[in-house]
Amino acid sequence: MFRGIVWVALLLAVSVSAQTDTCSRRFTDKLLSGKRNGTAHLHDSFFVKEIKTFSIKKIPMAVILENGFGQSKLKNPHLWKPDYNKIEVTNVEMIFSKYPNKGKDWDAGFNKLLGERLKALFDLDPRLNCQRIKYSILVQTAFNCDSMARAAFHGIVIKYKRAKKKPIVKPVINKDSLQKISYHKQVEQFIKDQGGLQDSTAFKVFDRHPEWKKSLIVMDWTSSMYPYGASVVLWHALHHNSSGIKFYTFFNDGDNKPEYAKVMGYTGGIYHAEADDLDEVIKLFRLVMRKGTGGDIAENDIEALIEAQKEYPNFNQLILIADNSACVRDFKLSDSIKVPVKIILCGTSRGINPMFLNLAAKTRGSLHTIEEDILLMADSMNQDHIVIGGWDFSKNMDGIYVPTDPKREMECMQYYDFNREQPQKQVPKDKKKQNDLPKPDEKLSAWQRLLKKLRL
Repeated sequence: MFRGIVWVALLLAVSVSAQTDTCSRRFTDKLLSGKRNGTAHLHDSFFVKEIKTFSIKKIPMAVILENGFGQSKLKNPHLWKPDYNKIEVTNVEMIFSKYPNKGKDWDAGFNKLLGERLKALFDLDPRLNCQRIKYSILVQTAFNCDSMARAAFHGIVIKYKRAKKKPIVKPVINKDSLQKISYHKQVEQFIKDQGGLQDSTAFKVFDRHPEWKKSLIVMDWTSSMYPYGASVVLWHALHHNSSGIKFYTFFNDGDNKPEYAKVMGYTGGIYHAEADDLDEVIKLFRLVMRKGTGGDIAENDIEALIEAQKEYPNFNQLILIADNSACVRDFKLSDSIKVPVKIILCGTSRGINPMFLNLAAKTRGSLHTIEEDILLMADSMNQDHIVIGGWDFSKNMDGIYVPTDPKREMECMQYYDFNREQPQKQVPKDKKKQNDLPKPDEKLSAWQRLLKKLRL
């Protein structure tokens, strides 16, 4: 019997190793066909940058494949002969020309040609369709006639780095290992049920920081964040012997409370669990999911950070797993955060939400994406200009970092505290319930009282 258990555990250990070496697909067949995925186009999965011209020169650690103007077939596929035991692909750049520029007609043709070029690339090497690889589009804009555009380079640049040798680690087989493996299978199934892992942000960041010990994880647990958040728990389950994660706090922005009833600091929908009890953690994130799914563009991140510290004051690292596409409704309460906040941003393919940049700077914390760590946020407080992830940010007259590019939207501006109002006083924990509506109505603003009357 024991021998049978050991054999099953060995098979599972091999399965775990195989999963970490493989990579989930970045582009679905539907996207590659050029069709919309909901409201998203194929090019929305890329970082897009306009340049005057692309210069063909020898680029170190790169292979340049040529398509030709308006063509998708690769002219020199023989140049790509990778040895994946020695290299790791990091970036793929697609080179286009914005000619002829006919507005929507050009956009439609651009997406169709982009999909065809990707198909040709993946026919050459399917392993390039990988979440770990950063994909960019460089659009040349210097051409005003057909002959100039046709003479320019159009193709694909594959960049790589030398692969690190992976040490061979023998699995430790014991009863505890079997239990942890069972738990990570449950988390994997949950991620699969939510549509699969969007990217490997959490895995990348935690792998880069084994020094993070006794960590308190505060996790956005609204619907769009389920796969990202569950991946943190999965990473912890797979690294339980070395993981520094000790405590979890999940928040769902009010347990489905209507927006008019969400008073800053009292929104609720905040739940806690100790990381060592994985069975309890898995049950809890399903409970929080049933209690509420979010739905508003703004969320109660600061309230969750405050409540997490009250619940687990004996921590060394305070880490926020944040939705890059959301606003922080209670940013005005951030003065109450007296320790640095490490912010792991999920969903940054289209740039950094400056609200989280400002939160990291204000708490003298750090910002972490799938590719980089911005650690010196305390120093950035004295800088008027900062570049993160290829995006430029400058301080405005209110001391808030905003995108230098005026075309980028700033939908979260209403949640900043430009007048430096004092944060609301906290109600003692034993005198309030998370789901209670604010009483009396005088605590609501005029527009909140009006909305409440209309809805009632």
